[in-house]
Amino acid sequence: MDLVFLGLILCSLVPAIWSKAMLDLRFIRYINHAGTGENGHCCDGRGFFCFSKCDHRFVICVDEAENNRDVNRCLIGKKSSNSIDNANVNIFADSFGGVKNPMRFYIDIWKEKAQLKVDVFDVDDNSDDKVDFLYGNFTLSAAKNIKLSREHSFRLATPRTLLDYKVSVYCEDSHYGAGCDVRCEEHDDTTGHYTCDPKTGEKICMEGWKGDDCNKSVQDQGLCGTVECGANQRCTNSSSGLTCECIGGFTGENCTDVMPVKCSDGYCQNNGTCYVTSNTMKCLCSLGWKGEMCDVEHDPCEFNPCQRNGTCVYTKNAGYICECPLDSQGIHCENVSTCSSQQNVCLNGGTCVQENYKGEWYFCDCPINATGKHCETIIDLQNETADSNDTTTETTTRVPVPTTTTAPKAVVVLRGKVDSRNEEAIKKALVKIIHDFTDIKGQLNLELEKDVYKTTEGEILTELAVRGTADGVPFSVDEIQRVLSDSHAAMVDHYLPIPRDLPDGHFHSSLPSNAVQEEFEHDGWIHQYWFVVLLIVLAIVALVMFIVGFIIVKRKKTLEEMDNKANVARTSSNVSDASSSNPQSFENSLYFEMNQQKKDNSKVNFKVMP
Repeated sequence: MDLVFLGLILCSLVPAIWSKAMLDLRFIRYINHAGTGENGHCCDGRGFFCFSKCDHRFVICVDEAENNRDVNRCLIGKKSSNSIDNANVNIFADSFGGVKNPMRFYIDIWKEKAQLKVDVFDVDDNSDDKVDFLYGNFTLSAAKNIKLSREHSFRLATPRTLLDYKVSVYCEDSHYGAGCDVRCEEHDDTTGHYTCDPKTGEKICMEGWKGDDCNKSVQDQGLCGTVECGANQRCTNSSSGLTCECIGGFTGENCTDVMPVKCSDGYCQNNGTCYVTSNTMKCLCSLGWKGEMCDVEHDPCEFNPCQRNGTCVYTKNAGYICECPLDSQGIHCENVSTCSSQQNVCLNGGTCVQENYKGEWYFCDCPINATGKHCETIIDLQNETADSNDTTTETTTRVPVPTTTTAPKAVVVLRGKVDSRNEEAIKKALVKIIHDFTDIKGQLNLELEKDVYKTTEGEILTELAVRGTADGVPFSVDEIQRVLSDSHAAMVDHYLPIPRDLPDGHFHSSLPSNAVQEEFEHDGWIHQYWFVVLLIVLAIVALVMFIVGFIIVKRKKTLEEMDNKANVARTSSNVSDASSSNPQSFENSLYFEMNQQKKDNSKVNFKVMP
């Protein structure tokens, strides 16, 4: 028993001991904005009645990059979460459903590409319902170690849901190469005297040592310095002893003859380009390398080419990129942002807000008495004063209010005109966006300020300012501004009847406006007042049952009356036999008998005796 227990412990330690690469997978957010399952019905409801939001459960499978869609084949690793209750939009923290975030997977050899498969379910009391299945490949180079690793963003999406996630891959300590499959540990002892090439992991012998493991000394062959070589010569140790050899570009017995230099193959390493200048070979190194022959690994961010306190980030393809602070922009953050370079771009006390620091996108936060793209328009008040004889109109221009007293508001620019025809639909969309994408809950009362203008290209845009209250308390607009300004939140455009005006190159939703409107009419009214619809349906059912019961009782009463009349007729017929001497009684009996026969649809034959 003890041996079995020890074996289980050792098996659990194998991935941590023998793995060569690590893959960290971090879930950012999952959006199921309609709250429906794979069958198109609400996660928790009946028919078109939705009682609550989805209880998402995730099965995460990391596999080799192939077209295999089997969620049970996970050659790299698999994890499953518990349910996340009552949330159509899941924003993932350090853990979710009992799973640590980021999730760590151990890899023997990293092949620079993998596949992520995610099964999503809605957890119910009886059985879990399928919500969606998302899958896709991602490509990533392994970093040398965890300190140099960077997270890269990816997205999986279907027509109904999407998942944003980040991945980083890095080699374990003492492992090198693109696949982290070369092992090298530096030694300066009896086992060897070498360092490791930081790129390939190849052993580099220290001075005075040679051999495969750099454990053979060259001291027995003498040391350079005991022999004097010429000006164009250098001393080398060889198997035959110390020799003087010509340096590059010289030849002859005493290395005094200049030799024409031509680039030779392999002189410049690591894809460097060789060229000749002053009869000397030079190398133009590729990104990430430096040195006379491009044999020294070079981090382009070593001397930080980013200006204005920008952060240099090394990437394999681009070499490096500069993450600029909010007040600068450009490849090296060399340009000052619009808000910083144009101090007076916003007029009449407006505040310039840089929306995208890598472009020219910004907006002006105007005081309450100004409007327009640059707060250039002062709002006028029309005060009508009337008396018994005449009416005069007095026009007063408001005094500019300092920006410190301006009520906070979130600003978004929409492509198109906002007016009475679509303003209510936009309000409903904003309420749903705030509820689904922020922590602001409760009954929302929104106030919209709109400014419609035309661009130089002739396109009509509407600048929309949003503020309001939640359950009667003014809410902070910072989180709303972040959501409305996030160009990667594709679902925001799905909610709005008309799309946002984003910087060039950003994704715009292609969901038709009428589809959005129909979705809100169905999703909003039915979801909010489902109990009213339920009461109406129950009332209709009760009314139908009452009418059917009334008809049945009425019909039963009519049949009973007909049976009573038939019994009276039969009794009269029997009495006529006893009083046959009375003609009048005979005629009455005959009359009743004929009526009864007609009701029974039977033929009556009478035989009258003379």
